[in-house]
Amino acid sequence: MVFFFASAAASSAYLTVSESFPLELRALAIALFYAFGTALGGVAGPWLFGTLIGTGQRGAIGGGYALGASLMLVGAARRSGPGRDSFRVRS
Repeated sequence: MVFFFASAAASSAYLTVSESFPLELRALAIALFYAFGTALGGVAGPWLFGTLIGTGQRGAIGGGYALGASLMLVGAARRSGPGRDSFRVRS
């Protein structure tokens, strides 16, 4: 279930980043966002859940999942507002 939502979040982040930058910078922007996200999640995720599992309490692990869900909800709420146009008008 977690991977289902994580996959949707990653896809929407990829599309948002790819449409937010001009064509000349898209590949670099996508590479940098991917590298930063992978580095942050690859370090913080295992450490956080290892710490939560080490407590031996189910509530702590549930709190970790609640934290992840709340971060996704914040991202969805932020994106549901008015956005900016993803194209440039040339005159």
